[in-house]
Amino acid sequence: MEKVILVFVKLKKDIDRSAFEAFEEKVAKYNITLSSHKSFKVLRTIGVLGNETLESPYDYIEIIDIVSLESMYQTVEKDDKIKAFIEEFQQFAEESQFLITEYLVSVASLP
Repeated sequence: MEKVILVFVKLKKDIDRSAFEAFEEKVAKYNITLSSHKSFKVLRTIGVLGNETLESPYDYIEIIDIVSLESMYQTVEKDDKIKAFIEEFQQFAEESQFLITEYLVSVASLP
């Protein structure tokens, strides 16, 4: 069954955001070439709804649509480039949370 991985990322204090965003661009372009991945999106947080002066607990959120957990694990296990991305990611992130989710309801507006 299709799964969606949500990754909540808090950057280390001394990290240049443009360097992290360039890294995410590189990762996204590579990940969508993998048979285990359907899409890869990165969102920059800009505030907290209802209290825009409050700082978000995370700087970025990744949304990774995958075919299945099994196919993703197999890809990660065999792919040296993904392993290198994971190591590089750890240099940027002070904290990260990886949540496994699945679609319950999905609606879109009509054009």
